[in-house]
Amino acid sequence: MQADTSASSFSVKTLATIILIVALLYWAKEVFIPFALAVLFSFVLGPIVTRLRRWGLGRILAVSTVTALTFAFLFSLGWVVTHQLLHLAREFPTYKRNIQAKVQSVYGPLATKLDKTSVAIQDLQGQFFAAQRKGAEVERVEVVQPAPTLPQLVHRAVGPLFRPLGTGVMVTVLVICMLLNREDLRNRLIRLFGRHRLPAATQALDDVSRGVSRFLLMQCVINGGYGVSFGLGLFLIGLPNSVLWGVAAAALRFIPFIGSWIAGLLAIVCALAVFSGWSQTLFVATLFILLEIVSNYLVEPWLYGTRTGLSPLAVLLAATFWAWLWGPVGLLLSTPLTVCVVVISKHIPQLAFFSVLLGDEPVMGPRSRFYQRLLALDREEASELVEQQLAEKPLIEVCDTTLVPVLRLASADRRRGALDSQRAAVLFANLRDQISGLRDPRNKVAVGAREATPGRVVYCVPAQDEADELGALLFLKMLESHGIPSRQTTINDVPEAMGHTASQAIVCVSAISLPALENARRLIKSLRACYPDLPILAGLWDAAPQTRETDLAELLAAGATQVVTSLQDGLDVVSEWPEETLLRPRIAEARIS
Repeated sequence: MQADTSASSFSVKTLATIILIVALLYWAKEVFIPFALAVLFSFVLGPIVTRLRRWGLGRILAVSTVTALTFAFLFSLGWVVTHQLLHLAREFPTYKRNIQAKVQSVYGPLATKLDKTSVAIQDLQGQFFAAQRKGAEVERVEVVQPAPTLPQLVHRAVGPLFRPLGTGVMVTVLVICMLLNREDLRNRLIRLFGRHRLPAATQALDDVSRGVSRFLLMQCVINGGYGVSFGLGLFLIGLPNSVLWGVAAAALRFIPFIGSWIAGLLAIVCALAVFSGWSQTLFVATLFILLEIVSNYLVEPWLYGTRTGLSPLAVLLAATFWAWLWGPVGLLLSTPLTVCVVVISKHIPQLAFFSVLLGDEPVMGPRSRFYQRLLALDREEASELVEQQLAEKPLIEVCDTTLVPVLRLASADRRRGALDSQRAAVLFANLRDQISGLRDPRNKVAVGAREATPGRVVYCVPAQDEADELGALLFLKMLESHGIPSRQTTINDVPEAMGHTASQAIVCVSAISLPALENARRLIKSLRACYPDLPILAGLWDAAPQTRETDLAELLAAGATQVVTSLQDGLDVVSEWPEETLLRPRIAEARIS
């Protein structure tokens, strides 16, 4: 009870801390946005600085060179984009006739009717407001604004530039400081974790630095290459201001899902306005579609290694959250910032839920998913999961790693009351159907196995409950797939089942984990008393790691010839069991597999 209370208080503390951090990020975004930009720039430029230092450049010279070249490139690109943007704004009114002609050609008479309707509505609005002004006797007061002074004009012209310029200067200074003091910042962050967590802190920072740097660098390379290709293609098509559209495509691709489509639609709209015909517009649309296919299905999987560390839903949620928090800048930074959060959360237990919610790694293995679908009584999806595994693994491996552990889990949940009797009955019935329908088309050894063991029959006896019975049914499936005759029976029906073939029979007592161990021991002891020379195989399927060797040795002491803990071991033992052992078994040679 005390542990539950501490866990709930810990959750409340964690939630309160997250809310406080989000509030600080929102109210102090003027400080955190430049800091976040600087951190991301340092992640991108850090490996380049390190490479220059390995080539012999000093720290200050390497940082100064990389920073100067980077911001000179960005400033030059910004100047070109601004020049082309002003040119576009100046020339766009001249494209009005092209737009009107295309609209007229598409809509035709419909556009004329819409124009007439619009004019009629405007006339009605004019008459309404004229009557309103005539009926209202309001004294008009005209406010005359004084002429602006020279300082006011300068402030209006230059004021809007102060904020982005100030942010740029702050980001530049922070990037230089971070690159110059990378080792010192790293040591201070490690010290915050504490000396007793030095390995975990070191691993966390290494993963963040390597993973985020690689992701950001690859994203810059992909988006930059996309922008260059798009701009060059538009230049060859003949669209004016192609550099502007290429830069816009590269920048907008940092916005998840919709960024590249916004850039493509802007370019298509501009082509509609600029060109009098339709062919160039179709060329622009075709170029955009081809670049999207090549980038999304060839380049990105190759460079990213088919993974970014985030699930698609996480990318969408992150974009929404950061856009709400920091506006357009947050939308641009949403993916890299969320990658940082996910990588860090893998090494901080208090933040582990972030990696579960946002990461792209499976949070449930095949075994857990299969059991969960059985608990949900979803036979179709459970069958699909088994079929997916059979397409990748042999049948016996799927049985050992998925079906047998699920039998143990279901049996344990039923014993401790976590699974009610009605649901348990349906679950075991579904499991029986799953096991009965198992097929392994890749198995080609049945004929050879049958020829090697003429007349041999394996009788499987469940030790206790329905889970043990299904374990025996699984072992029968494995034996049948290898051409070994086998039957399922009970301890009372063993004499009648074997009849006069006892000399060629093997009895396998099937048990699922430890709870059936005692009953299996009694069955084996009873069989040994009746049949002193009978080979008895004790199959303790999916024995838990805590199973002691003394527990298995008790089965040998009760009379088991051999003990196995997996279907694969049981199949190997039956296939390799020598003929003389069938006739004269020697318990002294029994082994634990």
